[in-house]
Amino acid sequence: YVDDKKGCYMEPQPDGEIQTLLASLKEFCFPGGEDAARGVRRVNITQRGELCSNLGARWMPFTAEQQIDATQSSFCWEARFGGRWFTPFVVTDAYQQSHGRLAVKLGGLIPVRKFVGPDVDRGEIQRYLSEILICPSIPLNHPSLEFTAPANHTLRVRDRIDPTGATVDFEVSE
Repeated sequence: YVDDKKGCYMEPQPDGEIQTLLASLKEFCFPGGEDAARGVRRVNITQRGELCSNLGARWMPFTAEQQIDATQSSFCWEARFGGRWFTPFVVTDAYQQSHGRLAVKLGGLIPVRKFVGPDVDRGEIQRYLSEILICPSIPLNHPSLEFTAPANHTLRVRDRIDPTGATVDFEVSE
């Protein structure tokens, strides 16, 4: 097939290559085996850090909570920014029910900015698919994911029911 982003022709790999790449990914994600991971339906993550929104901008401390669903394409990341230098605000970054959204609320209540639409949907489903390494039970428990191998050592994943057609490529090596 032709990869429009790279402008080159890439020969699709046979099903054996897909199975080999998936096995490598699973071995990395489940060094003790898959059985225990099949019971993981969701991952909850708590984060604390700093984020810089632009080059040269001040680093802002945040705390965040994120839920990643392993059974369907869905996540929600909610971060609280604030401190003594600026008014606190909350950022929600999510993909739920086939739609993405990014919203900013001052004090967690007053809407300041909201991003939605096809481009946001595509970006958020790509973020979800890339979270497989954070929630490795996704390939085991998510029934609408499809894996292909478009090139050597490349495993591509997409959600068959996602309307954007977005994909994420993982480079898998020994």
